[in-house]
Amino acid sequence: MTQIVYIALIYIIIFLTVAIVTNFAAGAGRILFRYYQSRYLQSVSRTLETMFIFLNPRRILNVSILIMCLVFMFTLTITRLNIVLSVIMALVGLLVPRILLSYYVRKRRRTFELQFVQGLDFLSSSMKAGLSYVQALESLVENSTPPLSQEFDLLLREYRIGIPLNEALQNLARRVESEELNLMVFSTIITRELGGDISEIFDHLADVIRSRHRVMERVDTLTAQGRLQAMICGAIPFILYGTLFLWQPESMKPLFQSNVGRIAVYAVLLLQVMVILVVRRIVRIRI
Repeated sequence: MTQIVYIALIYIIIFLTVAIVTNFAAGAGRILFRYYQSRYLQSVSRTLETMFIFLNPRRILNVSILIMCLVFMFTLTITRLNIVLSVIMALVGLLVPRILLSYYVRKRRRTFELQFVQGLDFLSSSMKAGLSYVQALESLVENSTPPLSQEFDLLLREYRIGIPLNEALQNLARRVESEELNLMVFSTIITRELGGDISEIFDHLADVIRSRHRVMERVDTLTAQGRLQAMICGAIPFILYGTLFLWQPESMKPLFQSNVGRIAVYAVLLLQVMVILVVRRIVRIRI
């Protein structure tokens, strides 16, 4: 009887310990998720605002979680219940919307920089024709297209509600995060405070930016082969695995059903990431 009581007590203690640990883990998980959700929504909301996309950032989070679940189930099915690889691919799937959003941010910034050179010429010509700096900005907004017109229109809106022009220019520079725009903003602020011909400065700045673009295009052309090699090196293992899996699926099973095969897969993925990062580091030249 005493032994039965001891065994019952042991089971009760184990049950309570497991319950407490599970409850603690669930609480910690909820706290971490809320922290991640808060940071994620703030970051996405700020990114969407800079792109003038009026979309609820919570939808982006929901889509990310949905993609993560789908990728996890798909990888789990393909790899015959390989939990580790499925979790890794699920985390990659979670980042897909953010990666796409970052791509569109870079594309929008690139479009802005291409329009910005023409905008400088337009501002210089307008001011030489007798318009003030603010009037030249208003004319630029009316005669340009997004994203250039959107950014400078927001600058003018801030100026009209009472924000000093220099502060509105600094807000524009922080929003766009373009080195070329920073040159324009700082040169404008210095010229307005110390005096000088802003139109002439804009002419020189436009020439400098055009020369910089020509050098960047030349560098992109010379490094195109390296970038293509990185893409091919990253895609070959996956294409080869997919082909062999469709052709001889039985021969590919040891990759995910044996410890040696799993180690080989993880090593290949690690080396692939390292190769892509190294090649990108080599071909990325800042001017």
